[in-house]
Amino acid sequence: MAMAKITTDLSDKELLFGYKEIILYFEKVIKKSSNGFNARNQKFNSFLKEHDITIEYKTTDELKNETNNTEAFFLFTFSYQKSKQLSILPSLLNHLRNSFAHGLVSKKKIKKTVYLCFKDYNTSINCTMRGQIPNKSFVPFIAALKQAKK
Repeated sequence: MAMAKITTDLSDKELLFGYKEIILYFEKVIKKSSNGFNARNQKFNSFLKEHDITIEYKTTDELKNETNNTEAFFLFTFSYQKSKQLSILPSLLNHLRNSFAHGLVSKKKIKKTVYLCFKDYNTSINCTMRGQIPNKSFVPFIAALKQAKK
């Protein structure tokens, strides 16, 4: 198994994307109305399938009990606790927003692939979202996620 090299250094371009396309989008669009997102959107699900991305919904206890082996867990996967106030996709956007806003995004390189790794925690310091995605797939993933809004 390849060793992972982890770094928290995101480029200015990556940080700007996170701020503009995730944090501001969440604050300006989702907070006003999180209605209209369809987790069954055909284009969104086709994108997930084409890029081997899995989205799993887990309880905080399930997330707590998962392995922290950075070489083996959550490749191409977002795993998170759904918010009580938000539906499935806005909840994921909220966790991604929190990851960027609180500096919980890092990079990991396995073999020749660079992954963006995300975490989010609640006020009790329990992990509420964990995920990683190949860096090259992240921008198209966010575009596909936004297009799942009717």
